[in-house]
Amino acid sequence: MAAGLNIHHNYIHQRNKQIGVPPGQHEHVDPLQTHVIRDVKIWNNVFIIDSSVLGHGMILGIQSRPGRRDTVIIYNNYIYAGGHLNPGGNPYINGFVLRWYGYVNSVYPPTYVINNTVVTSNGGENTILQEYAGKFYNNIICQLGTNGQNPANYGGTPLETFASSWNMDKTYVDSVRSNLMWRQWTNDMSFGGNRWVGSGGSPTGIINGGWNVWTNSNWGGTGINADPLFVNNVRERYGYVIASNSPARNAGEDLQAFIESKGLPWADIEGKPRNNTPDIGAFEYKGLLGVDEELQSLNFKLYQNYPNPFNPSTTINWQSPINSWQTIKLFDILGREIDTIIDGYYETGHHSTLYVVNPSLPSGIYFYQLKAGDYLETKKLVLQK
Repeated sequence: MAAGLNIHHNYIHQRNKQIGVPPGQHEHVDPLQTHVIRDVKIWNNVFIIDSSVLGHGMILGIQSRPGRRDTVIIYNNYIYAGGHLNPGGNPYINGFVLRWYGYVNSVYPPTYVINNTVVTSNGGENTILQEYAGKFYNNIICQLGTNGQNPANYGGTPLETFASSWNMDKTYVDSVRSNLMWRQWTNDMSFGGNRWVGSGGSPTGIINGGWNVWTNSNWGGTGINADPLFVNNVRERYGYVIASNSPARNAGEDLQAFIESKGLPWADIEGKPRNNTPDIGAFEYKGLLGVDEELQSLNFKLYQNYPNPFNPSTTINWQSPINSWQTIKLFDILGREIDTIIDGYYETGHHSTLYVVNPSLPSGIYFYQLKAGDYLETKKLVLQK
């Protein structure tokens, strides 16, 4: 069993290139899949699967050793699983899965799923599937339709939004608290599996009904059932951004002491500090900017160097919306790489570097390019001796 893992600050966008895949079939890829791990922290990642790709957004096979209940933390991640619609039967995939293999001499570790945003669309998917019980606090759990409608209208089969598998230990309603859950085409929720246990240990079994049944006196569920009001395309990197009037605003539990006790920052996916009444989901809306300004502040931006033309040095500024590994390289007019200006891990915010050119470099037009994950931006500079 792998132990003591930290998986953080990754951006993975799975797109199906259909290389070597027969027509009508799809690749199966999972941005993050583990087999048997324990004592792991997965935080501040973005995992996106296009609708042309068959795969789970995040599938975690996590087991512990007898006598050691290794804690697992899944925190501040954005997961979008596009799914796809196959008339006559959907592939069975999920947005987020707690997987149980049931190996000999293994036990369920305490697993906390906190302040994540998990979105699925089309048919054939559970947004959340538990094969063993996790504790879900402060998450946005959103199941979108096909073109906003019930996938059944297009020949698909919608699965439950939140399912607990039949072959697991009983999962308790009061371990699923302060989440925003929404099913687009019904403005309600769907719960699956037969291992739910209501508040106080009764009733036990299947939640036959939507949100009203979940929150009634017997089951005792809590949270919010409403459109989270995303302001960006959920299929893209910043799909987790919520609007200023989102019902997720200031609706979460204060888990600062717990999060910090695990060595993680009480901040959102972009590194912004959370309030003591935090937003639900991966993104903490600060309300200091208008929506347009807020969206603009979430973009990478490479600024024009100054002075330009220059000799022998120039200043280059850029803006980063996330913590990530970033490079700026210099190319000549033929596209040949000349020099690496910066290459390292940079946090969210504004950055600046003074670039001193190699004295042997001749006068002429050059290009400098910022690269961070899939993001590229290029600008021209002129060396004039």
